[in-house]
Amino acid sequence: MRFRIKLETTAVLHYTSLDPQNTGNGLRRFTIHDAFSNELGWVLLDEVWIETAVGGLDVQEFILLSEATSHENVGFNVSSAVETRKRDFNTMMISWDGGIAERKGLGRICIDATLMSTMEWKEILLG
Repeated sequence: MRFRIKLETTAVLHYTSLDPQNTGNGLRRFTIHDAFSNELGWVLLDEVWIETAVGGLDVQEFILLSEATSHENVGFNVSSAVETRKRDFNTMMISWDGGIAERKGLGRICIDATLMSTMEWKEILLG
């Protein structure tokens, strides 16, 4: 899946912390957005990689690793009175070097059945 990422300037994380802190070093948190600019989740990227990123940081490729536990994984669309299932997934941002996918960041994304039906499915071996 390909999504746009945007730097979240208010949150910086230490490598050893799960909570956002304004520390100025470590990992940077980016928000993940769909084609309509809806925020879907976040990804953590190393500051060193961000500085050396080739081709910009706009659209990136993500793979879903596993379903994540969430207390709010069911949404409700009041306008159509139709229950919409949303699922949280642990995700990995990757880039390709030849035929090898390299991990660039880890994060979490919340997607619904409509978005899942448009995803490109392929097998990627992790080593």
